[in-house]
Order: sequence, then C-alpha cells, then structure tokens
Amino acid sequence: MSDLAGWGVAVPGETPTNLLSVKELQEEITPPLLSEEDEQLHFCYQQMCHGGTRKSVIYNLREAFPSLSISKANQTYSNAIVLIRKEQTEQRSELINQLQAIRLVIIQKAIKRGQLMTAVTACKDLGAVIGETLPEQLAVAAPELKISIEAAAVAKVDNTPKQSETTIDITPAD
Repeated sequence: MSDLAGWGVAVPGETPTNLLSVKELQEEITPPLLSEEDEQLHFCYQQMCHGGTRKSVIYNLREAFPSLSISKANQTYSNAIVLIRKEQTEQRSELINQLQAIRLVIIQKAIKRGQLMTAVTACKDLGAVIGETLPEQLAVAAPELKISIEAAAVAKVDNTPKQSETTIDITPAD
C-alpha cells in the first residue's frame, strides 16, 4: 500500500509528503494583485478582444476606471494594441497549424456530407497557406507589353535604300 502514497493517494498510517497545505493552495488559486495600470491594461485588452471601435473601448475603460483621463485611456489602448501584436507574432505559426487542422476537419466533414463546394473552398484556403496558388495567381496577372523601335538603318544594296525596320517584342511579365 505504501506504493500508492507517491501518487497522492491517502494511505492510512502514513503522512503524505506531496500534498499542498491550505495556505499554499490558496496562493495558487488567488491571482497576484495587479497595479491599477496593469488592471486597466488587462481590462482594455479584454474589451478589445470582445470587439468594438477604439472610442467604444476607451469609453468602457473610462467607465470602469472613472479617475482615468482620456489621454491616459488612449495610452492604455495603444499599449494593449502593442500587447496584442506581440502575442499574434509570437503565436502565428501555432495559429496557422491550428487553422490548418480545422480546415482538414472541415474538408473531411464536407465530403462526408456531400457538400462539395464547401470542400473545394476549404481546399483552396488550405492550398493558399502552403503557397500552392502562387503560380495560379501569376498566370492570372496581366502580361506586360514591351514595344521597342530600333533606329532606322539604311543599307544600300544595289544602290537602293531599305526601309527602316521596326520590331515589336511582346513578353509576359516575370
């Protein structure tokens, strides 16, 4: 029975060593106290994640923190934008992987249900992320027309002057 003590199972007659005290448990559950500026930043961040315009978020921020000035609310909003951009750049590859997994599930379910247009659209989106449609986009691009006119060349053959030659070069855009 003493083998179970290491797994958090209470064994009669033995004192558990891996259990947290009540005080330690409360410290883990209770979030650390934030400064008022951090609270404002987190509130603003949450409001931005719920949606709304800059003005509406600042209005909600000032409503939650009445002592906050408009300029300070604007600064808090700007700081929250910086925080969101930082998080998005750090998590971009992870988010792309999650979106790809979601697209694969959508494709499987759409095919299973016979919704072929949904499957085709999801396949296009899947291909766009991995760069499959890049040549396709280049083919659709308009070609570039180059026209060059060479200088008149007069050659005397048999004492007869020739007309100047004009060349037109049409090449697709690179």
